[in-house]
Amino acid sequence: MGEGYMKKVRDTANSCRKIYLMELALYADTITVDYDIWRQRRVKSQLTPPIDDACQNPFSEEIPSELKRARHEFECEKAKPLRDISSLQEENYQLKIDVQIEKSRTEKAPKKVEVTRKDLRDIHLENKKLRTR
Repeated sequence: MGEGYMKKVRDTANSCRKIYLMELALYADTITVDYDIWRQRRVKSQLTPPIDDACQNPFSEEIPSELKRARHEFECEKAKPLRDISSLQEENYQLKIDVQIEKSRTEKAPKKVEVTRKDLRDIHLENKKLRTR
């Protein structure tokens, strides 16, 4: 590659940096701390990892060692109780709601029974009055 090519690459990179810095200066007042943290994380996540021989050859796959397989199995087994716990907590929450609903129904039942008894007494008394006439 010639010197002219490298100079063009440097000039392009410098102009991109200048544009970025100018945009940063324009929006510096409106950027929040959260956005800045998010952007730094995003830039770090986009960094390319160093290329090793395994990545260069697509046909050579890294075979996981027994330790890695055991660790993966352990993590899977460890995650199962957590899922079970969360499902049990959800079920417990639903059961608590059901209990509250049943409590409210049972509290209403004696009132309905009392009203029905009064109505029955009234009907019985009216029936007696009608028979005595």
